Amino acid sequence: SDEEIRISLHGKDVNYKHRGLKPYVFHVASDKGTSLNSQLPIPKSVLVNGVPVGLNGLPVYQLAETVDIDLTFDSERTADQVVQLQDVYLWYFNQQLFHLDFNQAQVVKKEGP
Repeated sequence: SDEEIRISLHGKDVNYKHRGLKPYVFHVASDKGTSLNSQLPIPKSVLVNGVPVGLNGLPVYQLAETVDIDLTFDSERTADQVVQLQDVYLWYFNQQLFHLDFNQAQVVKKEGP
């Protein structure tokens, strides 16, 4: 499937300004850690404050107290299947962060072929 899951986050870190943040270790998975995409469990793209970020994390010049992080994941499921999922969480490394309520998700259909 060529479906995508996009997640936007807002973070605040007054002390360390997100030093050491590795956005590519975020992943979308079940409560037991099973990824929604077995082929590519990491984000296919990451933007921090609108700027693409590589696999090494935030460069020093991008460190900031507040950041807006946009994560895009490939999904092996259709949009209709994704919005019906109940047991899905955002993870960072092996730490479950919070439940994702796809019932509230905005489904956007791609234009073109």
